[in-house]
Amino acid sequence: MDQIKVTPALAAVVIAFSLLLFGLKFWADGEAFGTDAPTNIVVTPAGDLAVVVGHEMLVGTPDKVETIYDLSDFGAPFVLGDVRFFPNGELLIRQGEDVRSFMHNLRAYGRDDHRGEAVLEEVGTLARCNLTTKDCRPVAPNLRFPTSPFWVEIDPKDETLFVSAPEEHRIFKYAPDGTLLAMQDRGLAFPNQLLLRDGKLYNANTNYNEIAILDPSTQGFGKKLQTVSVKGLVPTLDDFTGVIWTLGLAPVGDEWWVLVKGDGMVGGPILRFDQDWKFLAPIELPERSDTMALTVFGDRVVVADIELRRVLQFRPDGAALPDLAWPELTARLKAAQARNAFYNMVGSNILFGFVLLFLGLLLWAIKQKRAMEAAAGAVGTVGPPQPIPALAEKVTLGSSIWLALVVVIAWMIGVLNLIGLLTVLFVYFLIDQSSTILNWVSALAALRVVFFFWLGSKVLKRIEKRQQQPTPPAPRATIEDPRSRQGRALGHFGQKAQGYFLAFAVLGLTILAATRLPDLGENGPYFIVGGAIVSLLIFWMTHRRSHHLASKDQTAAHPQPGTTGFYWIGIETWQRRLRFGVATGLFLVWAWIWAWLGIVEVTRTTPVGHHEIPLMALAISTLIFATHFFKTALYRLGVGDGQVVMLHPWNRTSVADFDQIILSDQAIQVGDGHIHLGLFPWQEIARHLMPKMARAKRVPHREMRRLWWRDNGVEVMLMLALGLGGLLLFAVY
Repeated sequence: MDQIKVTPALAAVVIAFSLLLFGLKFWADGEAFGTDAPTNIVVTPAGDLAVVVGHEMLVGTPDKVETIYDLSDFGAPFVLGDVRFFPNGELLIRQGEDVRSFMHNLRAYGRDDHRGEAVLEEVGTLARCNLTTKDCRPVAPNLRFPTSPFWVEIDPKDETLFVSAPEEHRIFKYAPDGTLLAMQDRGLAFPNQLLLRDGKLYNANTNYNEIAILDPSTQGFGKKLQTVSVKGLVPTLDDFTGVIWTLGLAPVGDEWWVLVKGDGMVGGPILRFDQDWKFLAPIELPERSDTMALTVFGDRVVVADIELRRVLQFRPDGAALPDLAWPELTARLKAAQARNAFYNMVGSNILFGFVLLFLGLLLWAIKQKRAMEAAAGAVGTVGPPQPIPALAEKVTLGSSIWLALVVVIAWMIGVLNLIGLLTVLFVYFLIDQSSTILNWVSALAALRVVFFFWLGSKVLKRIEKRQQQPTPPAPRATIEDPRSRQGRALGHFGQKAQGYFLAFAVLGLTILAATRLPDLGENGPYFIVGGAIVSLLIFWMTHRRSHHLASKDQTAAHPQPGTTGFYWIGIETWQRRLRFGVATGLFLVWAWIWAWLGIVEVTRTTPVGHHEIPLMALAISTLIFATHFFKTALYRLGVGDGQVVMLHPWNRTSVADFDQIILSDQAIQVGDGHIHLGLFPWQEIARHLMPKMARAKRVPHREMRRLWWRDNGVEVMLMLALGLGGLLLFAVY
């Protein structure tokens, strides 16, 4: 049966559409992220509350808005970093545009280490502005300040500035005239909010999972006087490990309230401590809440939520109050919520675009195949009917790359959601039955598990039906395919039950390792050893079964040449098995090798998280490469009287007379198939093939490379596009 040819035009359309979907995803996520939200809240020296939403700052009492300031009038159309007030009521704000590059934002979001880089370059102006006259002046001409998000604390006694640069892992102390008095970079990892109180400097030392209480004096600046760890205080946060990230803090009466974040610096509750830093209890926040800042305003605690676009309020005992209900604020936040929901909806439905794309390709492939079968008539492939390959061979090295991709994608999504669903159930029933994570999201995950496993099974049945179709005899000669008895040995294990084990257990465990195990980068070597052991095990079992089958009928491997016989030239057995082991091992390690090499940061996923798309992109890219790498080992050249037969992988055969052969110094084309001669033992080629090629057409090797690119360029471009796209998405997410 002939192979479906994909034209370059169709490949270009598919790749362009895929890139369009990826671009639409980036655009939607960027627009959603850029939607106005309450990012800063601070109490003014006059006792009013200031809330920054987008480029506006609303200032008012608990009941109403007194004034709305357009921060563009102060030279700050984009608020980057902290906003504070000097004791005389002047506003401290960074002027200028966001000058960070795309790669800078990408690395910052991925929490890469910028230590030693020039993050504190002088760009823009850190200014103090009079709210009445709107006049602004530099805080100090010599002051260096972060070009990335930063936090500021002002000593009300003498206006000394304390600045934290999270990406630089440093904190600074500046005199009012901008003179650098002290700097500390030891024992800090993404230091965020600073708070000066009772002669001590408090810092949310994020990646140390602690509140660091520091010496604010110039001589001992930054020395840790005490640390308060938050590890293990919220067991259901961040995959049960208790590792949570501190972001901010505020004194509330006789207590301390601390903002903490989960994996990826999102989500997380508020933790309450007594004045001696003894943990009291967490304050649960609304679902999908992502808090950014908190402050005490009169008899209440006000919290800015950048995900829900709300300003939450709590009593000092932790009880929730209605949101801050300024009409002007409510109108702005409702509009932002609607805009954010729209872009999130667009981004979340991109996956269905990919489903439609692959379903369209599947329908096109079926139509093309039927048309080719109708045109072929009685002319078929050479050799007897092939045995049905093992399930794992059809999935990972399937007879149709498009059908195999559909199965892999469907089952991968199903496994991801199944892992997430089991995680949710584990948390709810064994750890915290009061948890709110058992909700409609879990039900949606369950539906997706059922749907995608059903989809994969339906496509798999289609593959089985195609494999069971009988192969008509050859038109010119009866040629016994050497793979007829060893076909199952070239599969993973040759049995459907073993195939199910490989497809589900190995793939499931790989994704589990890549998405659920903490500290993945540190455990990477153990995973590599495990992948190598599995690969060697498969290699050994394949070797045993191949040796057993070959010992039963040695004539099946190399039929003797004769009037109707062919001499078969194939890749060395050890090379074929080595390629199979490498391809299998490559497929097993794709999900976590990136983290071990330090290319991207792999994190745990949620039941229906956005990590699915980059995981699928990387999986498909590696799958295509592994398939190409291994399938070259399955080619055979049969040399007979006046004919050369090329046995392709996946039950396809090309036959040509000697005078129809196209030959270069490195490759051969038989009919519509071509292969590099370097794959085969050169002694066999020189002895059995080359002496009969006197009538073959000789061409430069560049012509053969052009033919190779014509037939394989689509998959190569798809592999590169998905691989690079998956890495980029993994870095972003």
